[in-house]
Formats: sequence, C-alpha cells, structure tokens
Amino acid sequence: MEHTPGPWKVGRDHDGSLKVGSGLDVAYVLGQGSGAEANARLIAAAPELLEALERVAKDADESLMQHPDDLPAILAVTYKQVRAAIKAAKGELING
Repeated sequence: MEHTPGPWKVGRDHDGSLKVGSGLDVAYVLGQGSGAEANARLIAAAPELLEALERVAKDADESLMQHPDDLPAILAVTYKQVRAAIKAAKGELING
C-alpha cells in the first residue's frame, strides 16, 4: 500500500486544530502549543524523509556492490538504522 503522495503541509481545520495533508487530510495533531506544532511539522516532513532515506540506502547499496569492504563500522550501524526506518515507514516491521 502506498502512502498519500507529498508534499504534505501543516494547516488548520475549521475548529483551529492542526492537520497535515496534501489535499487529503493525512493526520490530525492533538495537543496545543509548540509541541503540537513540532509534531505536525515532523509528520508533514515524512514523505521527504522517507525519500531521502531511500536515496541514502540506494547509494550505499551501489557503493557496497563496488567496494564491499569499504564500509566503516560506524556507517554499518547507520546503514542498518536507515534500512530499519524505511521498513518501519513502509509497514514491513511488525514489532520493531
């Protein structure tokens, strides 16, 4: 299943509550103040964040195919985190 295409923007509903979407509402953010606004901005950035992670993973995959022994240990951990975040965003991880 595909997510609603981005870009997503933060807006206000008729009652003043925060919402996120791109023509279609994707999320309503509960709460008030700067914390709710920060949460709304993070949700709105999700499509771009996923796209960036997918690009990083693709570039890493291509680099590893050419130079499989050149991945420093710290980047190996980061690479695993990137892959896990992509899977989580796509619903491929059930329990973490």
